[in-house]
Amino acid sequence: MRHPNNPRSVIGLKPRIRGDKITTTLKIDDTLKGRVQHLAALRCRENFKQEALASWAAYKETGRHLTGQEIRAWLNTWGTDDERAVPECHE
Repeated sequence: MRHPNNPRSVIGLKPRIRGDKITTTLKIDDTLKGRVQHLAALRCRENFKQEALASWAAYKETGRHLTGQEIRAWLNTWGTDDERAVPECHE
């Protein structure tokens, strides 16, 4: 039963204890959920942009890089018996 003076019952907080950890589930309406997901996507895009700008600055400073072909060849070894280490950057 929901009690109006208990904020946990009004907004749907459900604390759970798992071992030595306490987690809380929070139910939010679809509008707020959409806004939170949009903000998370914006944060991911901004982080990606900042990482790309830092990589570009490092390349301009040092000239060291990997080609797309080198990266694809390396990625194609992931999960195989011939998995390779990260290739070394070069000029």
